[in-house]
Amino acid sequence: MFLTACNKDYTLDDAKKYSRTRLGIYWPKLISEEQLDEDTVWTFQERNPRGLQYHIVEDHYTTGIDSASWEASRMYSDYDGMITAHYIDDYQNLHAQEAVYGQDENGIFRDPELKYVFHNRDELEDALRDAGKFVKYVRKKNGRFYTSKTYYDISACMEFEGPYNYSEKYNAGSADPEEAAMDFLSFALAYYDEEQLSYYSASEIRTCMESEDARICLKKGDQWVKTDTVTLRGNTLVFPKALYHLLKEEGIAVQGTPDSYTFTGKDGVTYGLYEGNAYIYFSELKAMLGCDVQGEWNVSE
Repeated sequence: MFLTACNKDYTLDDAKKYSRTRLGIYWPKLISEEQLDEDTVWTFQERNPRGLQYHIVEDHYTTGIDSASWEASRMYSDYDGMITAHYIDDYQNLHAQEAVYGQDENGIFRDPELKYVFHNRDELEDALRDAGKFVKYVRKKNGRFYTSKTYYDISACMEFEGPYNYSEKYNAGSADPEEAAMDFLSFALAYYDEEQLSYYSASEIRTCMESEDARICLKKGDQWVKTDTVTLRGNTLVFPKALYHLLKEEGIAVQGTPDSYTFTGKDGVTYGLYEGNAYIYFSELKAMLGCDVQGEWNVSE
């Protein structure tokens, strides 16, 4: 929640007006008024049984266009973050591994971030539902005080604990668990993670391959041919397990398993050992496969 203006000095009356018009809080109790460098921090307390304390800040900063610059100021509050922090302590059914509170230069809470670790699709969807239930709890509890407040900017960070890095942030109040699962599927396909792919139906996998527009395409004569190997959309590389299956698809003999292998490319050169999460660029694939290589998004544009 921001209110901006250039070269304006805000007063206590402005802070009270902000509290009333932006936060919906009438007649809060002033706890303190502090000067922090050029900024002013007002600490207020609600006059209700909850008695939540929050801050409104007059923030001075420098802005400008091209080579010109000037002093400006804004007001902001950590009220939403303080509400969330209050109910995190109050709520007994939250299964997040951690709740992280960032702070700005004035020591003011930013909106908290819920951190979850997951190992498969089921755990990812369960984590997002858990975060969503917490937001509903906050809405219900806070509605007893200020019924106009229905939206909370609470981030839910989902981190995959597995053989490759995957981390994504979602809005806990609006994220769709099934959509998040399909986003994770695009990574599982790119890494050809058969364990994770087992959590998805053949129909879901095919839908993801088509919708992501991220299959690797090979130029055969004058035609671009789509393979069944997927990369991350926009990348010009392939991961080892995916390359293993692409080589098989192209009839190239591979010595080893998808986890560790070598092969002789169509240029007669022996490649490998490929293992882990190393990656191979399309420019290297061209020599290995004896044809040009592109991502589907480039071929279709």
